[in-house]
Amino acid sequence: MSQEKIGFILIHGFTGTHFEMQPLENFLKNEGYIVNNITLPGHETTAEEHANLTWLEIVNYANEKLIELKNEVDKVFVAGLSMGGAISLYLASQNLSITGAIAMSAPYKIPDFRAVFLKLFPFLVKLMPFQYNTNEEIEDEEVKKAHKCYNKYYTKSVFWLMDLLKETRKNLPKISVPTLILHSIRDPSVPVSHAKKIYDKITCKDKTLLFINEGGHIIPEDLGKEKAFSMIKQWVASQIQGDS
Repeated sequence: MSQEKIGFILIHGFTGTHFEMQPLENFLKNEGYIVNNITLPGHETTAEEHANLTWLEIVNYANEKLIELKNEVDKVFVAGLSMGGAISLYLASQNLSITGAIAMSAPYKIPDFRAVFLKLFPFLVKLMPFQYNTNEEIEDEEVKKAHKCYNKYYTKSVFWLMDLLKETRKNLPKISVPTLILHSIRDPSVPVSHAKKIYDKITCKDKTLLFINEGGHIIPEDLGKEKAFSMIKQWVASQIQGDS
């Protein structure tokens, strides 16, 4: 274990909570790392607050937490799940001082084709003002019952998510820090093709694409998390050693 102070910013997903990153937080802390498992604005509050966010508010908040941690440690990694993975990639495109970025289950764009129609015909939001989370993207039945997120959220919040993913896509070629893309081949929410597109768009040579064979979308909580954590551990160790 390096004597350097190594830090991690963990970023949860859309409508999610920091609890979905807690298993990874505990794992990393047990490895001796300093971890800030953040709660994004508009999450763990109300669906109304969530709906009235902008993509910049979300990204700027995560960046503030990143800067705070960078002032406390020698090296810092950003790791996110789903939308949090996209945020990690965006931050990596803007911060050369990040040691590495990890994106789990990250979408290249919103996989639901209906989102395109919402953008083209905003009046449709009035016809279906709410969307619902069912946790069907989780395979582990016990985790599915316990998973915390907004059960119902405003459809209009999809607009700022689309903006965020658009900005992330645009900036993928700017990433020049080591990047790990991690995806479950059984993810029912974000197809594996998204991970491959993200990987291909990153021009940095130090990039890695890995897959796990079990579990769904919420990698840090679901079946296969131990395998995923082992992959992360090995990758992080190689980056710390290579950056020394």
